[in-house]
Amino acid sequence: MNIRALFFPDHLYNYYLFPTQYSSIVITANAIRAVIIRAHRNQRFIEKSIEQPINLGEGATAQERTETALRLVIDAIPDKTSIIAVLPSTQVIFKIITIPLMSLAKIKMIIPFEIESSLPFSSAGAAIDCIIIDQNKTTKTAQVLVAATKRSLIEEHLALYKTISYHPQRIVTDAIALCALYTSNYLSVPALQEAVVLINIEDAHSTVLLGNAHAVYNIRVLPYSIGNPSFTEQAINTIQSFVSNTQPQMLPKTLLFCGSSVDKKEFKDIAEGISQTVAIPWTLLSANKVVHSATIHSTLSLTNNLLIPIAAALPQPALSDFNLDQISATQTQQQAITHQVTTSLVIIVALFTLFAVARFVALHTIRTEIELLEKETIEKLKTELHLAIPKSSASSLDAVNNQARTDVINKEVIWFSLSSPNRFSPLRILEELSKHINRDELGLQLQRIIISEDSETMLLEGSVKDFAALRKLEENLRQSPLFKQISNMQDLNFIAKISLDIGGNG
Repeated sequence: MNIRALFFPDHLYNYYLFPTQYSSIVITANAIRAVIIRAHRNQRFIEKSIEQPINLGEGATAQERTETALRLVIDAIPDKTSIIAVLPSTQVIFKIITIPLMSLAKIKMIIPFEIESSLPFSSAGAAIDCIIIDQNKTTKTAQVLVAATKRSLIEEHLALYKTISYHPQRIVTDAIALCALYTSNYLSVPALQEAVVLINIEDAHSTVLLGNAHAVYNIRVLPYSIGNPSFTEQAINTIQSFVSNTQPQMLPKTLLFCGSSVDKKEFKDIAEGISQTVAIPWTLLSANKVVHSATIHSTLSLTNNLLIPIAAALPQPALSDFNLDQISATQTQQQAITHQVTTSLVIIVALFTLFAVARFVALHTIRTEIELLEKETIEKLKTELHLAIPKSSASSLDAVNNQARTDVINKEVIWFSLSSPNRFSPLRILEELSKHINRDELGLQLQRIIISEDSETMLLEGSVKDFAALRKLEENLRQSPLFKQISNMQDLNFIAKISLDIGGNG
């Protein structure tokens, strides 16, 4: 089972998101018939029809010959095709009931209790399902066609498929498929806008139903076909019963004959006799004219015995949820849920694993890039800043950063000592000294000029030629507004402490 099938529906109502193939298989006494229909978007394509005779050779039982023919049919159907098995309606009991309008899921839950009293067998061993054939929103009621049969008959039918190791997706009946087709938008029959009686004649049984394009109002399955003396009489009695029990506005205007037996020679005479007896005109509903060409496409010449296989295989909303094999359907649904949960867990674990691996790879890549960038940064700092870094810490970016920060701080101290307002002070001081001191006249020999970091004091160390020059030096220094206070100089080799007024005169 692929992931798409687990998490995405094939269709939304009657619109198919992905190409999907369906095949129906009808098993009769003489042959097995099947059609393959591909649905995509709102278009239907009849791809292939199969008719496999059940050979009447010697040395094999009827069931063995049926199983051999069925195997050939299954082998001719492409893989990934949903196969629908068609159960003869003679093995099924049908009943039309009226119930309050509600969802199909709720209807399916209450149907067994509604028809239990009318079943000739226990509901515990019954296979029951239904389709909605009419909904009246005014009265808030729904007409439901219920099909019920013994579970043992379902098991017998499935046994044919089990021998070839196959299990059909669903089991429907020909009458249910015919009713679904009758009320679908596939039939291109103008007469269906009025009430008609549709008579489908198969190889061994017939289905008679009354209705129009919107609903089915009565249905009966006859265990007779053309060639059986009781067929004509039973068909007439059924039609007359329908007419007598229906409302005047629902009286049938046309008899529509169809099915695999309408090609027999005696059919026309039988149809004429039934029509004259019930006083209703008749017409033939051939398989080639049963569908709208705008919706269904086929290059095949559709024979009349393919009507039921086509009706069962066509994706129809009314038929899509019908399945007499409810036990297998429930098991399949439970398996699908289990697969969904398991697959979801696997996907979640896989996503987390991929995320963890991707995160590990990304972090490893980032770490590698960081290490490479650190090395490049260290080399760049060492080269550009001419750092002298000990070998023990030469590979540490923090050590290099700290060393670079220390060098920068030291350079900043030197720089800011010369920067505004400080960077103007030494120049200003030297300018004042040169302006007010005549070195040659005083015989001045300066040894050191020390300016404090805050530029508030200055030490002037040097010597003059005599005491007159020393006094002259003091007088000259005091003439400068930059020098606020000058200590007394008593020795020719003097050290003078001078207070500076940089803020007031800078």
